[in-house]
Amino acid sequence: MPEYKTEYQITPDVMVRTRSPISRRMLPEVQQVLLTSVNFARNSSKYCTSKTRQEIAALLDYIPVGNQYGANFHSTFQRWFNIDPGQTSLRRYRDYMERFRRICSMLDRELHEPLELVDSKLLKQLRGRTLGYINTTNEKRRIHLNVKKIKSGNEWELANTIVHEATHKFCHTTDSVNINDKEMDSIPPLRALDNAESLGYTIIQLYQSHHLGRQLPILRTKWGRRR
Repeated sequence: MPEYKTEYQITPDVMVRTRSPISRRMLPEVQQVLLTSVNFARNSSKYCTSKTRQEIAALLDYIPVGNQYGANFHSTFQRWFNIDPGQTSLRRYRDYMERFRRICSMLDRELHEPLELVDSKLLKQLRGRTLGYINTTNEKRRIHLNVKKIKSGNEWELANTIVHEATHKFCHTTDSVNINDKEMDSIPPLRALDNAESLGYTIIQLYQSHHLGRQLPILRTKWGRRR
């Protein structure tokens, strides 16, 4: 029997596969949520590539301090990567930004290629506690998602999951710490820049500031864990 029973070509370059032959999980409104989330993920990586390049070029002889009254680029960047401007040299700060820009650029390139979003048995085995994961072999364009959790209102969290898993797939990041771990606020910058959770939230929140004019609250327990 085929591994996947149902296929949905929701756009020419986004294919969704589920294991259920007749599934209410992929009604048109659910497909629209997926499409919106994919577009958020793609647009966020493109925006962060351009925005980080601009901010690197704008650095003069000091590190901008994050705006305590609002969420600007540097406050978001410094918060998620645990960077203390007072303890960081300008050269090192620029290196951190350049590392982030390269990751965003790679994501921008890869996420705009054809994608497969796939439901998986493993998600059922884990009783829905895992939001998404990837396999590192023989699945170049495939990201596994917990399809049953896709519903209206979850677009940004789903976009975050897609970005998170894409950093694993295309940038070989790690899962050092999760958003629910206390260590999230204290890991060193270089480790944070290799942590998929830190990258996902940074990229999504920077794009939210641009797209919405604000950053949405972090819902630490709504979806669960990504792997």
